[in-house]
Amino acid sequence: MLVLFIPNDVSDNSPELSHALQPYFHVSAGELVLDDSFSRSSSYRLRKVLNRLARPSYLFEFARKMYAEREPRLRVVTQDRLPKEESAIEVTQALYRALSRAAVQHGSQFAVAIGTSDDESVWTDDNSKLNDLTSRANEVMAGFVEREQLRYVNLRPVLKAFSAEHAAILHGCAENGRRGHWTEVAHTVAADALYKFLKPSQAVM
Repeated sequence: MLVLFIPNDVSDNSPELSHALQPYFHVSAGELVLDDSFSRSSSYRLRKVLNRLARPSYLFEFARKMYAEREPRLRVVTQDRLPKEESAIEVTQALYRALSRAAVQHGSQFAVAIGTSDDESVWTDDNSKLNDLTSRANEVMAGFVEREQLRYVNLRPVLKAFSAEHAAILHGCAENGRRGHWTEVAHTVAADALYKFLKPSQAVM
């Protein structure tokens, strides 16, 4: 089992940091507990109604997306965010620990590939727009997998070196502000690095 870790995964595991209407885990007495209380909220019920209205209307869908993106992408890091970030890190690490144990119990190998966020689109940029949690998430995860003695490959320096040498865009495209998932180039570079990482274990032929 190879799990791809993306830096923004950490904040996505926190209802206080992500603000998305979805189920979340939290850690209680060392155990992961699923919280699906979002499904009973008035905000979620309203979103279900709006989604039904948006399906037949491109104009309504456009307005809905503009409203959802009205807040700045990057939130200012303040002291009250720090406990929430630490909680998000705890949940993320607990999830990976549970995944690794489940893989071993079923006779599988477990490994982690550490990727990049779309704030790291081109490494000739100064990356000053990275928020604190996203910018340190890779180092946090690398430290965790080393302590847990899990196999992992860090794709960040590989992609960084390639992008810096070729001024290559790693996420999205120039027309969409370089937002989104990996570009075709980034996928190719990452696939090559993953192949080299997995081949010694005979996980790939």
